[in-house]
Formats: sequence, C-alpha cells, structure tokens
Amino acid sequence: MILIAASFAVWVLVSHLLFVTYFFGRFNDEPDRVMVRQIDLMQACDWLRPRLASVDAVFCTDENMIIPHDNLLVYLNYSPRQWFDEPRDYATGEPPYYRRHVCTRFGKIRIMYHPDRSAEELRELASNGRTDHVVLILRPEQIALAGGHRPALVIGPPSSPFLVVYELDI
Repeated sequence: MILIAASFAVWVLVSHLLFVTYFFGRFNDEPDRVMVRQIDLMQACDWLRPRLASVDAVFCTDENMIIPHDNLLVYLNYSPRQWFDEPRDYATGEPPYYRRHVCTRFGKIRIMYHPDRSAEELRELASNGRTDHVVLILRPEQIALAGGHRPALVIGPPSSPFLVVYELDI
C-alpha cells in the first residue's frame, strides 16, 4: 500500500513539474501563445471598443478561435441588454461545425465562419448606394478581403502578425 502511495506521489510530482516547466518556460516563448490565449483578439477589441458606435459593420475571423462570439462579447464589454435587444443569427450543422450551433452575427458584428460569404456581404455593402464604415479583424491569410487597404492595427510582429485590423469606408 505504501509503495502504491509513494508511486502515485512521484507521478503527481513529476507531472506537475513538467507542466510548470512548460507553462512558465517554453510556452511563454512560443509565438502561438498569443493566439492560444486570444490576447490578439482582446487587443483588437480594445482598439475597436471606442469606435464601435460609429461603425456600421464589423467582420471578425473565426480562425484559431474557439467560440469567438463569447470572447467578443466579453472583450467589448457588451451589455446583456444589448445582446438580447439586437438581432442575432445562428448556423447549425454547416462545415466545420457539423454538430454545433454557432452565433454568426450579433448586432453589428459578424463572425466569418465562411469568408467567401463574408466577401459577398462586403460586396453587397459596397453596392448598397451608401457609404458604410466597416472594420475587418482578419488573420494574415485573409487580408485579401481588405482589398489592398492599409491596416489600421497590426497585432504581433510585423513580419508575422497574429491579427490585422482594417478600418474602411466602402
């Protein structure tokens, strides 16, 4: 019995040492830590928060994010009243979320689960006969959606950013 308890104690000690060594060591030096902890989205929302009232639409990537609308609600300090009063759209069963019910839009904010559909929405905004003030929060591989505009904010190293934020009138 003592041997089992001692073995268990050694196992707990070793696993904790390995975790602490990784989490407070190598993990902090990895560039992906910003995306894993979604600090990049938090920084984009810090930039967006004072501008949100003057924006007509916000398109935010879902790449490398788990349940992005939850994080956006928290980081933008969205009020529960606003959440329930504004229109929301959901999608169920579409790739890659076959068995999930996801929020694709709330208020002015659209989550880009399907960037090709978002590109179509942007074209519709551009051809609606009025000027719309739009913010795009994109991963570097999605910047083609910005149509060659200059970024308003680059989050991460300039050579390999985590998120790129565009503010444009279309």
